[in-house]
Amino acid sequence: MKVLGIDLESLGLDEDSKMIELACVPIDLKNKKIEHDLTFHVLIKVDSFEDMYESLSPWIRKNNKETIDEAHKYGKDLSEVKNNLTNYLQSKEIKDYFN
Repeated sequence: MKVLGIDLESLGLDEDSKMIELACVPIDLKNKKIEHDLTFHVLIKVDSFEDMYESLSPWIRKNNKETIDEAHKYGKDLSEVKNNLTNYLQSKEIKDYFN
C-alpha cells in the first residue's frame, strides 16, 4: 500500500495559528520505502519573528525562531503554496505513483 505522508508545521495549536511549513512524502508501506524524488516541501510566508514575538508562545519563541526567519525571508504566499501543491498532487509523476 502506498500513502502520502503530510507534515505541517504551525505556530501553535489554536485555530488562528499560522501555518509555516508543509511537506508531502510518498511512502510505499509494503516495501518500506520513502520516495525521496517525489517529495514536496514549501515554507509559507509569515511576518518577521520580531513582529510576531508577543503573539508567540514561549515554546515557539525558543524552538522555532530559525524556521520563522527562513519562512519570513523565503516563504511563499498562500496563493502560490496552493497552486504549487495542486500542481504537485495533479502531476503525472504523483498520479503514476499512486495508480
